[in-house]
Amino acid sequence: MIHFYLLPIEIGTNGTSRGPKYFHWQPWLDPDPPGIICPWSMKDYGSINMATLAADITQADHDTLILNSDVYAFPENLDTTMTLANRQALNTYLEDHVLPGDWLAAGDTFHASARIITAMMVYNQRVCAILGYPTNPYAGITLNTQYRNIPNPLHDALSRASTDLGYTWTVGNNDQVRKILKIMADQWGSQPIYFGLVVL
Repeated sequence: MIHFYLLPIEIGTNGTSRGPKYFHWQPWLDPDPPGIICPWSMKDYGSINMATLAADITQADHDTLILNSDVYAFPENLDTTMTLANRQALNTYLEDHVLPGDWLAAGDTFHASARIITAMMVYNQRVCAILGYPTNPYAGITLNTQYRNIPNPLHDALSRASTDLGYTWTVGNNDQVRKILKIMADQWGSQPIYFGLVVL
């Protein structure tokens, strides 16, 4: 059964390759590092080591995976409407991992929230590509930093990424980073988000 997760990315032993924590992704090493072996596909958050991951995982491996506090598991039925407790839990996870969660609202489904989060990651992939994939593109700022106070390289990359993706740049100088990410994610619209296993 395919499940969606939010989880950290780990750096490979070569110092440059990256893959999902807790999963098997470095088969070229000897000895082969342990990890869940199953088909998976992920969308990373640019050079920030977080990702949305889709995995065709067994129930036993899923049950083991979700025991890790740095893993957020979406329910099997993504069309379920989130309760207040669900939104609070997801908001806490997102904010703890450099992703805004204050936009979650009553009536949101898990499917809609997963798409918005992943669209933020796709946008940030472009931002990081423009910057040359720095280790931390948001060094020295927070999700609450206003656009006017963002250092010039990131300031310019945020707007250029919008243009590159065909979005409309509607960001004001007082808008915070969290709002910029949400504005950009919303402009992904109804386009499919392709994982190797499934379309979100």
